[in-house]
Amino acid sequence: MKRPHKTLHELLSAAIDAIVGDRRDQVAVQLSGGLDSAVIQAIGRFDRLYCVTFPDVDNMAEAKLAAGHKDVIPVTFTKAEMLDALPEIARWTEGKGTWSQVCQWFMNRKIKADGATLVLTGEGADELLFGYARYRIMWWLDQMMADPHLEAYKSIIDWMVSEPRELMSLMLRRTAPKTYVDRWLEDYVPSGNLTDDIARLERRHLLPGLLDMNRAMAQAWGLNCGYPYMDERVVRFSLGLPVECKVNHWMNKKVLRDLAQDLGMHSSIVYERTKKGLFIPQSWRPEGTPLWSRRWFEKLMTEAWRDAQGLSEDVSDPPAHSR
Repeated sequence: MKRPHKTLHELLSAAIDAIVGDRRDQVAVQLSGGLDSAVIQAIGRFDRLYCVTFPDVDNMAEAKLAAGHKDVIPVTFTKAEMLDALPEIARWTEGKGTWSQVCQWFMNRKIKADGATLVLTGEGADELLFGYARYRIMWWLDQMMADPHLEAYKSIIDWMVSEPRELMSLMLRRTAPKTYVDRWLEDYVPSGNLTDDIARLERRHLLPGLLDMNRAMAQAWGLNCGYPYMDERVVRFSLGLPVECKVNHWMNKKVLRDLAQDLGMHSSIVYERTKKGLFIPQSWRPEGTPLWSRRWFEKLMTEAWRDAQGLSEDVSDPPAHSR
């Protein structure tokens, strides 16, 4: 029987071919130095590669490892340039844009100037193949609740873990406002597997908005946007994979890491030991703001959305889509 990562390789290759067609010389890949986009590049071996980087958030070292001996074009911008662009980004995303959309805005501007017409990204891999840390938390809770050696402690575990709906609410509220999470959970029926449940909820309620915003950032510059992981064949295969192919004691996105290793990718990419992520340069934030806090940027986006609409300060904040 063919191993899952071999099948995933074939399906991703077919997905990339279907998206690109005869436009290979017009393709640009947005690289972050992370696994998802690196696998797309390892399979497609495209020539136009772009990465957002800053003096105090250097993503180029990882992006170069992910590039497969191709040149990577660095894209950077200042805080002032970001603030100038935010009202337009807010208009295109209806005020829901995150820092990721800001980075895409500037990358797509450069990609357009360089003459490409089609942008490929790694969106969807995390939701389909359990890439987020919160999925790993849920997986460990599933293991604890299923451990027969802890049966005598069931009442204590139930008290610690709480009711599934409440647990989902706590996790999802890290990525979206409570009012939206409450609405998403109205028809939630626990399946007995917390990891599957949170991934299913995010695929249904969060992922479509993220994909729409990415498309908007491409369309703003007259570009098309392609998502190989969202190809129907890849999605169907991923949903049919058992949980242990996606997450285990040692890693998330196991099947994708198996594929990356099979493709001969650098171990720092396969296991993402050094990836910094697209976080906002700390020097741009008010003093004392935690590194991963989204509140400062969300406030800027809300103000930009009001400016773009000519609205007053008492207008309700737009709903947020966030990682």
